[in-house]
Amino acid sequence: MRVTDARLTQVCVKTLRQGTRELIDRLYAIEVSAHAHPWTWDNIHSCFEENYSCLNTGVFAGKTLMGYAAVSIVYDEAELWTIGVARAYQGHGYGRLLLEGSLALATLCQAKRCFLEVRESNRVAIALYESHGFKRAGVRKNYYEPYGDHPAENALTMSLDLESSRYAHLNLEGEVSELARYLRALP
Repeated sequence: MRVTDARLTQVCVKTLRQGTRELIDRLYAIEVSAHAHPWTWDNIHSCFEENYSCLNTGVFAGKTLMGYAAVSIVYDEAELWTIGVARAYQGHGYGRLLLEGSLALATLCQAKRCFLEVRESNRVAIALYESHGFKRAGVRKNYYEPYGDHPAENALTMSLDLESSRYAHLNLEGEVSELARYLRALP
């Protein structure tokens, strides 16, 4: 598949419900491609365990899985755990689609606020989050452990008030199909 901009390509954001070995292998390959310090295979597998209230989404062009996101919902709070887009597909809007799909799902689950941590050096991700209304909340010193030649790194904590965000307009009393239509209609 030729890599093109997400606005010009027929893409679909889908929930990833069953963590089969094949799917987790695909997600792990994306994770390794996307991040200098990736999650482990077991970290990804844990997102599909029943004791986690984790919603996993993937962005697809046809049957090609280009990226994924994991968001945890606990009571009325969501935490965005990760977004990863395979290196070949980065810079084309797929991370934005995953973020928007995750926030829409969190809203459907009646989360009122979404939190996340991001490396201070990850300017692209910070800009994406801020463009969607996330505000900087604080800093966690040396949150990310050193690896290779890289020293420990601080994490920015960020939060988004979902009740006053663009996702608050979703009719939570309506059918889940409304969310499905919303996700398919993302530009």
